Amino acid sequence: VARRATAGCARASGAAVAGRRCPRRAAAAAAARRAPRLLATRCDGAAPRLLPAGHAERVGVFSFSTIATGDATVEAPTGYPKAWTAGEVQAWFATHEDGIWAEYAPKFARLTGEEMSALSEEAFRDFADHPNGRAIYNDWQILQLTWASAASQVMPASGPRAFNMSGPSNPSEDYFLDPLTLYTDDNDSAFNLESCMHLIAQEKCFLLHGPPQSMKTSFLQALQLHLNTEHGDDYLCVLASVEHLQSGSETRAEVVQMIANLLSKACADAGGGAFAYQFVRSLGTELRPQVLSQLLSAWAAHEYAGGRRLVILFDEFDSLYGDVLFFVLGELRTYYALRPTQFPSSIVLCGMRDLRDYKAEDGEAAVGSSSPFNIKDRSIRTRSLSREQVAALFDQHTADTGQQFEDEAIDRVMYWTAGQPWLVNRIGHGLCFDAGGVLDRTVPVVATDVDVVADFICQTRETHIDSLGWRLRERRVKNVVAPIVTGDDSFLDSRWDEEYATDLGLVTSGTDGKLTFANPIYASVVTRYMAEPALARMLQVSIPAREDYLRKDGSLDEAKLICRFTNFCRNHPDALKRATKAADASQDVLDAAEQLLREAHYHVTLAAFLDRIANGGGRVSREAFFGSGRLDLLVEIPRHSEAVNVDTAPVARTLIEVKMAKAENEFSPGRLKANIAQAKSYAARAARGGNVEVVLIIFDARRSNKKQSQLEKEQFEAVEDGSALWAKTEQGVKCYVVDVGSFVNSFDSHVA
Repeated sequence: VARRATAGCARASGAAVAGRRCPRRAAAAAAARRAPRLLATRCDGAAPRLLPAGHAERVGVFSFSTIATGDATVEAPTGYPKAWTAGEVQAWFATHEDGIWAEYAPKFARLTGEEMSALSEEAFRDFADHPNGRAIYNDWQILQLTWASAASQVMPASGPRAFNMSGPSNPSEDYFLDPLTLYTDDNDSAFNLESCMHLIAQEKCFLLHGPPQSMKTSFLQALQLHLNTEHGDDYLCVLASVEHLQSGSETRAEVVQMIANLLSKACADAGGGAFAYQFVRSLGTELRPQVLSQLLSAWAAHEYAGGRRLVILFDEFDSLYGDVLFFVLGELRTYYALRPTQFPSSIVLCGMRDLRDYKAEDGEAAVGSSSPFNIKDRSIRTRSLSREQVAALFDQHTADTGQQFEDEAIDRVMYWTAGQPWLVNRIGHGLCFDAGGVLDRTVPVVATDVDVVADFICQTRETHIDSLGWRLRERRVKNVVAPIVTGDDSFLDSRWDEEYATDLGLVTSGTDGKLTFANPIYASVVTRYMAEPALARMLQVSIPAREDYLRKDGSLDEAKLICRFTNFCRNHPDALKRATKAADASQDVLDAAEQLLREAHYHVTLAAFLDRIANGGGRVSREAFFGSGRLDLLVEIPRHSEAVNVDTAPVARTLIEVKMAKAENEFSPGRLKANIAQAKSYAARAARGGNVEVVLIIFDARRSNKKQSQLEKEQFEAVEDGSALWAKTEQGVKCYVVDVGSFVNSFDSHVA
């Protein structure tokens, strides 16, 4: 990218003054930025390639060296520096940074670009025969970095486009939705270019946060590109990711030094010249915590002197923690008032969590409203994709390959993913490129194909899915997930816990305002992870094959299912073990949370038992809402060919509604009728044109000596000896009551 002439490393500290004293130099620099950008030449001689239509106007074209300024008459070389001839290397000496290394050019005579790239730092010193050899070496390395960054955006794609599941999207290789224009017409979302540009114009500091792999980095890259190409005369935008900088053993000074080094290299990648890199090197090798504030102050002054304002985008910022996090936030806040002349005019912090959830090293000292970082203007949260946007993404595959997607298939993609970008792309990849997908491009993709891929995703432990399980170890996440699974609204530790789980993308507010899982895939994954002790035990014991639980017509025999489930829990109490108690809560809160987690384990263990039975063609879908008092499990099992006739559907569907009874009036006629009506209502929505058998299972957790007499009064009949399982049929719905007291006694005996 066209680069402004600088005053050199020796005058770096006085850059602001130098710019004011040399109006001719400043005018030449501004003209260089406005000059037509040169198109990159390929090292293999092939024609250069721009990005696909619709993006080239934002990306522009690239020049891999500086434009000649001042009195220099030598034309600056372009193209792959390693492929330069000796003459082009000499031209670089004459034009680079207004020819500050021109006097050393003869000492590097007859060296080609490839030979220059092969030299070590010591060799550069020997050739220059002067301490400046090290500075020349640094500039040459930055030239390589700049070329590599630009070339990655103009090189042709290596193959046909596909659905992207890892890292930021590349429009030349991936099916791509422009993140800057996705929500331009959405008045409820600030996740768009117009809103961000408004904040940057006002010199604001703001946060961009959202769930993992929800287009955050793609948005930052597009925003940086827009600022540096469309507004390059006014802004220099630098993007740096601080992910993995802090592993736990580094000191504050070491991490801050790494951030400064990262910014200095990112400056070269963004076409900002070598000022930041040279400034950091000029400070020497001594570690100093203030290096970040010193760099940002000098750098902003340097850019402001040339007529530009500095904008810094920090990606994965919430990966910092503890003392380092608070120190960096404090530094940004201290110098914030000096913007834009001596500090970046705007700073964007991007990560999964909002600022209120940034934590100290001990995990409890939240940043909060009384933090040292009270300069945040607003927090912008990423958004899920709409149905129209999902359809537009899949239409790109249709345009490239001719393969069609039925409308019902797009509807099922939205059902399973709720528009979560990674899940949408993962299902698309599974449908069109995985071995079990629809690889014949002449065959359209239908709804059942989507269901098969979604079910496969629920059962695998890919990185994105596995990260959800890791989050379930956190107490704050458990406090939100457990009430959703049980439907209990009597306990929720904190509204902040709810907002935290929402920011992570695990939960969302349903159409009725009740908290629920963000999508059915997450609901399945979360309940599977919560039932890991039960799943581990199920893999060790012999559970009858699925056929043993089916009737002759292929439908699920719920009576056998419930009996064998209760026997499994009674004989293997370790499958119901509770999560380890955390030591960071008061005893009252701890008891309530642990009790709810224990109740949730009955629900998720039943779901895991059903998963084991349905394995091999069947499917178990989950639906749960905070405060609904239930967990709905839809079991879909394909019938055998001999069981399918004019009176039966190819798939047998059974809705199992799971509830927890803790009050004495849970089995009153009125409450039971309400529960049955609730189950039938969901069954009607899940039918999809077919019949659904409805089963109501109530886990009886009452602490009463009159359980048996009350159940007999309500006309429940004992199914097992010992009165652990009761049943009755009401309004065509089969109702079962499971006494969890037998599980608890067995569990306590197991622990003893």
